[in-house]
Amino acid sequence: MKSKVYYSKSAKKGGLGRGMASILGGSKRPTNDQTEPEGAEGMVAGRYLEVDIHLIFPKSTQPRTSFSEQKIAELAQSIKKDGLLQPIVVTEEWPGQRYEVIAGESRLKAAKIAGITKIPVVVKEVSDHDAFRLALVENIQRSDLNAIEVALAYKKIIDDTGMSQQECAQLVGKDRTTVTGALRLLNLPDTIRQDIENKRLTAGHGVAILMVPTETEQLEAAEAIKAGGLSVRAAEQLCRDIAEQLKVLSSPEEISKSLEELKKDMAKPDKEEEEALNQFAEQVGDSLEAKAKIVGSKRRGKIVVHYHSPGELKRLLRVMGVS
Repeated sequence: MKSKVYYSKSAKKGGLGRGMASILGGSKRPTNDQTEPEGAEGMVAGRYLEVDIHLIFPKSTQPRTSFSEQKIAELAQSIKKDGLLQPIVVTEEWPGQRYEVIAGESRLKAAKIAGITKIPVVVKEVSDHDAFRLALVENIQRSDLNAIEVALAYKKIIDDTGMSQQECAQLVGKDRTTVTGALRLLNLPDTIRQDIENKRLTAGHGVAILMVPTETEQLEAAEAIKAGGLSVRAAEQLCRDIAEQLKVLSSPEEISKSLEELKKDMAKPDKEEEEALNQFAEQVGDSLEAKAKIVGSKRRGKIVVHYHSPGELKRLLRVMGVS
């Protein structure tokens, strides 16, 4: 939830890395529903087969661990109506007996629900590492992975291959800072990581919470953010304030009291408070003869005054007594 704003009445990169493209053999624009992101099927060299669906299994190293039941059900209806329009990409683990999915696990699940007994596949010969990376890129480009799954996938690539963060970033077509930021989320306590996985908090909230140096206070901050429905910007301010308080306070009692005060500061204004802030914003705007707004609450916030020309800025500065 964004900070509440009160106005005065006078206010009238995506894409595959070069390394992954070489594994896949080319690239296409990502699409959705029954089609795969770039390079997943249409540009993959391999054997095209129809395979009994019961012989196809997810890979144990699949970076994606959660699937939307609703999306799978919708996809199953599409497949039941039109068939499986795109083959899934698999490796052949045991010739003619066992295949494992590289790209297209959602469609495999949906095809099973739709009652399909045989599905088209492209059999691709790749190493386990390359299969994992291909699955990672597919899911990242679809935005199917949550932030923690992405971070764990980056970590696995780096741990398994010995790559640097820069090399990992190049492989998946991301900036190094993106990879570094994702990996930092793994330093959060498990409960906060679960909140991010379950979309109770965003990755941006997680990064903000990392400003707080101690686990106990990180958990407190997370609860305050959820309870107040704080935006990422508001969460950053809260966590910055907590970190500052921890530098000067020593006893658990002082820290606890300070945290409670900070939570009150960040709490959403009630109706009575909103009315008072609206009146105050109106008074400020009338006094300055300019658009004014108040962001925050009666306990804490900021006053913003707008101007639209150098001359108007000079006039406002004179009214405020600034030479």
